Amino acid sequence: MHTNEAALAAAKSHPDRLTAFCGVDPRVTTTNPKRYGHVAGAKGLTEILQRFKAEGARGLGEHKVGLPFDHPQMMQLYEACDLVELPILFHLDDLRGIDTPGLPRLENALKAFPKLPLIGHACGFWSSISGDATNEDFGRYPKPPKPITPGGALDRLMDACPNLYCDLSEPGGAIALTRDPPFARGFVQRRADRLLFGSDYLRPGQQIPQFEILAAMNLPGDVQYKIYRGNAIRLLKLEGR
Repeated sequence: MHTNEAALAAAKSHPDRLTAFCGVDPRVTTTNPKRYGHVAGAKGLTEILQRFKAEGARGLGEHKVGLPFDHPQMMQLYEACDLVELPILFHLDDLRGIDTPGLPRLENALKAFPKLPLIGHACGFWSSISGDATNEDFGRYPKPPKPITPGGALDRLMDACPNLYCDLSEPGGAIALTRDPPFARGFVQRRADRLLFGSDYLRPGQQIPQFEILAAMNLPGDVQYKIYRGNAIRLLKLEGR
């Protein structure tokens, strides 16, 4: 794990290779703004995020907090990110960023802040690619092969909410792309404008099966470019880098 300051410093040292996000727990408060430079609530969160953005942060995440996804404190953080114009990369399951089948809590946030990009991953998020996702699926990764039932919450919300994006990283993304290959290839092609390649965290020897999975799909060149680079460049305003 890295502090915000360490991540921002690394990005400044290697601007051609790294782009930093910041992390803020929405439960942070203080009664001593003179010392800490911020106050509680949406106003305080906005001040914190403005400071990180001025230091080079391009987004907030991974947002992984043990509260319901639309808890009032979470919504305050989304409000602050909306004001500061920082997209959010979030984790959603049955313990952190908590939601239930159909993703009603995520839907509340998406519709409350329609200009705020929300980029999702983890087992609760990716299990919702299928219309038969259960509460149990929100706490575990399915074992491929497992057919995807049409009518999943992801397709429904991506139709209704243009601010919803998908992060293909970690086991959730890999499993979503391999549990039902014909469905997954169609999903990737029709949602190509809002899919982002990711590795989750990186460590020595880490396996990243997404490279091989996407290559095996034999996707058109323009779709590959969007997923690997183009969408991130547009979303994080990295043009010219």
